[in-house]
Amino acid sequence: MKNQETKKSKKKVLLYYLILAACLLVIAAVTVTVIFTVRGSDGNLSIDSGTEKPDDGNKDPDEGNKDPDDPASVDTSYLAPVKAVALANEFDLIHNETLDWYYRHEGFDFAGNTGDEVVAMQDGTVKSVVYETDPSAVITGGYLEIDHGNGIVATYQFIDVAAGIGRGSVIKRGQILGKMSEELGTEKYVGAHLHLEIRENCELVDPQTFLEIIGK
Repeated sequence: MKNQETKKSKKKVLLYYLILAACLLVIAAVTVTVIFTVRGSDGNLSIDSGTEKPDDGNKDPDEGNKDPDDPASVDTSYLAPVKAVALANEFDLIHNETLDWYYRHEGFDFAGNTGDEVVAMQDGTVKSVVYETDPSAVITGGYLEIDHGNGIVATYQFIDVAAGIGRGSVIKRGQILGKMSEELGTEKYVGAHLHLEIRENCELVDPQTFLEIIGK
C-alpha cells in the first residue's frame, strides 16, 4: 500500500517538473521571437523613439534656396547710381562756376554724358518728381526724390525721368530711373552729371556713408 502511494507521489512530482519545463520553453520561444522581430535588417535594434534622426552631414538639396520675400535674403547695400563712377564734386566746400560763389556742396556730382542711365541705389518709393518738361526744371533740372526706408531719402537731380515713374511709384534696387540730362540749371558748368543728395532722418549726410566709392 505504501509502495503504491510512493509511486503516485513520484509521478506527481515528475508531472510538475514536466509542466514547469514546458512553460520555460514557451517563455524562451516568445522571447526569441520578440528579439528577432524588433531587430533591424543590419542586426541592430531598430526601435523608433519618435525623435528626429541625427544630422548625417548631408544637406537638404533645397537648403540655400532663399525666398526673395524673406527679409533676411534682401540685399541692403547701396548701388552706385551710375555705371561709370567719376566724381566732379564731392560733399565738400566747392566753387560753383555757374553761380560764381563758394558754398558747401550738399551731395555728390557724378560726371557723365547726356543720356547715361541713372539707377536706383536701393528699393524705395517716389516721394516727389519734377519732369524735364516742367518749367522749374530750367533751374533745378528734372529730379526724383525717393524714400529708401529707414529714414533714408535720396534726391537724384539733373535727370530726364523715365516714362511711367511718378509720385508713389515703387522702385526696385538697380531699376533705371532716367538718363542724365543736358547741362542746365544751377550746376550748368559742371557739364552733364547726376547730382545726388542723401538725407538721413531729414539731415543731409555725406553720400560716401552709403556708397563708399571715394578712393576706389
